[in-house]
Amino acid sequence: MGNARVVRLLATGLVVVLSALVALAVAWGTRSAGANWPDVFQRAGSTFGGTVGVCAALTALYRAIGGGADE
Repeated sequence: MGNARVVRLLATGLVVVLSALVALAVAWGTRSAGANWPDVFQRAGSTFGGTVGVCAALTALYRAIGGGADE
């Protein structure tokens, strides 16, 4: 496995962990504001999915404009 692949795997893992931390912070804030648990879970899930989706869209844009073509 080449170094570029390892870096990509580590970056992907970092994005998922950071997205989970953002979702956790949003859930904590939602619960602190007095929301009930179904609302907390819904808000955390949509935040996590949205964060991962934005990262995927940025990666697709980067590749569409020629990024990562040196492999």
